[in-house]
Amino acid sequence: MSVTAPRSVGGRAPALSSRLRRVWRRIRSWLLAYLPERAKVRRPPLRIDTAAAVPSAVLRLVIALLGLACASVIVIGVPSWVVVFALLIGLACFPGTVIGGALVMTLGLLMMFDPAPAAAWRTPLLVAGLPLMMQLAAIAGQASWIAKVELRVLALPLRRYLVIQLFAQLLALAGGMVAGLGYVLPQVMALAAVAVLALVVFWLPSLGSARRRDG
Repeated sequence: MSVTAPRSVGGRAPALSSRLRRVWRRIRSWLLAYLPERAKVRRPPLRIDTAAAVPSAVLRLVIALLGLACASVIVIGVPSWVVVFALLIGLACFPGTVIGGALVMTLGLLMMFDPAPAAAWRTPLLVAGLPLMMQLAAIAGQASWIAKVELRVLALPLRRYLVIQLFAQLLALAGGMVAGLGYVLPQVMALAAVAVLALVVFWLPSLGSARRRDG
């Protein structure tokens, strides 16, 4: 008849103690990682020099003011203003999203159902303000509220915007002149085709490839 010897309690104590020490070291490393101010090692201050920049909050405010300026020449009535203000607040909080497109579509629908005659300067204002609002929103959407956007980041998109605005304003002016001449639809389509052909032949090749321009 065989008898099993009892296990030694003293042999399990060192293994348990070693395991507890490993668990404590792991917990302590986690605490020091998430609470760096508790660490004994003092890290030197870090300073990053950047170029001239504008706060992202200011850029979002400019976007909202551009949308408000464009809406002021279209929106009439309290219900329409409630919808537009909600979209403007959403655009300032979440730029670069579908809210910008929803705002532009809303303003377009309000223009369609506006029976009052439009002011002469409404079309130039909308042609200039809405694309600039959307361009700045696309840039601001990539930065948080507390971030800063360097001015050189805005330089290239704004240069493109100014070049496109030159043709857009001329096209809007030509459209107003054509509308006043009483042309019928086939004649307007022919003039539009000539204008598009001129842009494709003379202007687009001068821009070159996007990689060469941005480089």
